[in-house]
Formats: sequence, C-alpha cells, structure tokens
Amino acid sequence: MDVNGDGCMSADEFASGLIRHHIGEDMMELRKFFLQIHGATLGRVPFAKVAQHCVAQSQQPATPAAVPAHVAPRHAPPTLTHTAAARQPPSPAHVAPAAAARPAAVAAAAQGAASAEQQAADVVGRIRGALGRLDPISQVEDVYSRSMKSNKGVLTRSDFDLFVKNFQKTIGQDALAHVWSIMGQHASTSVLPFESFCRQFCPDSLDRAAPQLANGKELLGYLHRLWRWLQDRGSTVHTTFAPFDTGGRGALFFDDFLRACKDSRITLARVEVERIFFRLSPDGGQVALERLAAAVQEAASVPEAAWAREQVVGINARAAQGGQLLEAAFAQKRKEAIALGDVQAEFVKHLTIDQEQWAMLASFIDKQSDGQALWHDFLRWAGVVNR
Repeated sequence: MDVNGDGCMSADEFASGLIRHHIGEDMMELRKFFLQIHGATLGRVPFAKVAQHCVAQSQQPATPAAVPAHVAPRHAPPTLTHTAAARQPPSPAHVAPAAAARPAAVAAAAQGAASAEQQAADVVGRIRGALGRLDPISQVEDVYSRSMKSNKGVLTRSDFDLFVKNFQKTIGQDALAHVWSIMGQHASTSVLPFESFCRQFCPDSLDRAAPQLANGKELLGYLHRLWRWLQDRGSTVHTTFAPFDTGGRGALFFDDFLRACKDSRITLARVEVERIFFRLSPDGGQVALERLAAAVQEAASVPEAAWAREQVVGINARAAQGGQLLEAAFAQKRKEAIALGDVQAEFVKHLTIDQEQWAMLASFIDKQSDGQALWHDFLRWAGVVNR
C-alpha cells in the first residue's frame, strides 16, 4: 500500500490495497472509512495512525439503531407466517458480526503493514551497524561483490533480498519491499548500484572516498582523468571500449562498462565509474560510445583542471618551505596507492581547504578501482614530479 515508501498511505492506496487482498470490494465505502481518520482529508496518513483507527472501530459494539418512539407501533405486530418470516431481512444481531469483521480485517491489514515497515527499519539499522564500521570503502565493496549472484556488475533485487535475509532470515516479502524503498529504489527498479548501497549503509565511508559537489560537478574531474588516461596511451574511447561491446550496438551495458574500466586498468574508482555511467545513461540501460566520447572530449580543457593543478603546485611550494616536498611525504608511506584521506591530511597541513574545494581536488586524483589514491600519477600530472 505504501507506494511512495514514506510509511504513509492515501485513501485510494488504502482502498485498492484492501481490495487487492480480498478484504473489501466497495472502493467508495473503503475510502469513506479511511476519510474518517483525523487528518485523512489533508493527504497521506501514517500506517500507525490507520492501524489505531481500524482497531478502535473493530472494538466498537455493533448495536441496532433504536426505533424512534413516534414511529413505534402501538400494538404488537401480528405473528409472521413461516413464509413471511423467511422473506424478512436478517436481524441486526445476525448482521453485527459481519459488520464488525470488516474493520477488524482492515485493522489486521493495517497493523501488518505497520509491522512490515518497522521490521524493515529494524533490519536496515542492523545492516548499517555492521557496514558502517567498515573503512576504507573497499571493504564494503568486498561485501557488495560477494553478494552478487548475477554477472550484471550490480546487485539485482533478488541478490539484495538474499543479502538482507542474512541479517533476518524470517523477514517477509512486505518488509523486503519496504527495505527496497528505503534504499531509494522504485518498486519497478531491478538493480541496486554500489553507490546507493553505500549511501544507505555507510554514508560516511562513501563521502570520504568519493566526495560530491552540487549538480554532479565532480564528473568533470572523472571525465578529465579518463581523457588524460587515453591521451597518455595514444588511445580513444572507441578503441578502448569497443572491444567490450559484444553486441556491436555502439553502446555498453553497465557490466560491460565496468569490466572495460577494470580490465583496462583505467584510473577510476568503482563509485566514479558508476557515476559516469548513470549520468550519461539516465535510464540506467546503456551508455552510447558516441556520447561517452563527446563527454570525455568536452572535459579535456575544463578550467577546473587548471585550478586543481595550481592548487597542488602551491601546496607543494609551501611543503618545500617546511622542509619536505609532497613526493617525499607520500613516499614515506611506502605504497603506490594510499587512502584518499591521507592525501587530504597532507594537503591541509599546508593550506586551508574547505569541503567543496577538497571535493573538486579529489575528483582529479587518479585512483585504483578500490578507491585508493595513486598519488605519484597525480603529482606527475600536476607537474610537481618529473618521473
């Protein structure tokens, strides 16, 4: 009944839902019943409030209406013959149980919906408690990848349902539907991207690994890096991605696009790959190679790239004044790839950077698929190292 996934329902959703569950037949009567709830005429009503109203109505005794004195017969009516009695409508005593049963069934259905909603909230809370502690985000990606049973590159709805059941084996279908809506997915959606998975279960890890900007401006950095990667190898979008277009459609499904990025070792993190794909393919179906090529070319000379390089040059100069260049500071970690947070921590030692500036800088930092920063490649692009 909860079409919007907001824990509420309208009169039409209430009536159609009960009819669908064979609890009632008369749409108008069920709507009238719903509109008796305080505040129902103003819009959607919380499940709990609907359940309370239904329970209250089911507990009211069904009594026959009193006959007004001025219309009551002065004399007792004659005794009815058997045939005449058979033609009389059933007495109120016989009608009462049936009349009371309808709101009771409605109450049970509403309470069931409220229970499913609470069950969904409880299991989501448990999953957040488990995944929210994982850091870096590559640990969350391991959990996500192990839960995939298909080869689509993303969790299907059936995959996700099985994942949720690991935290509550007895969860029902209605509660699973609520969990799906909590994830921000429409009932007709069949897949759950990794970013959506992280956004609900480990938002802090996601924000650290892939900070966002207003209007998706971070994509400029991602696409510029893809352009730079292609330029360094004398390649193009078509020569790199076309081999993964097994259907010869001039377009890639997400699993093909993800595989192309991973197999080619393009320096984009998993979340960044998703953001590029779903931005260039709003319906989540396929991304056309022509559209991808145009977007990459457009990002080749964005002014934000020049700004990012200037910031790194300035930070490196300040670091030199302190006695240690950025290259030397990062080299002490003895790793080719380090956490993005380590890059930020080193930068802010030398320059105050607000969250928006950092998000823009981070979008231009080369990364492995697991989100770790390839600091040497980034410094070489910025011009502060020569090799």
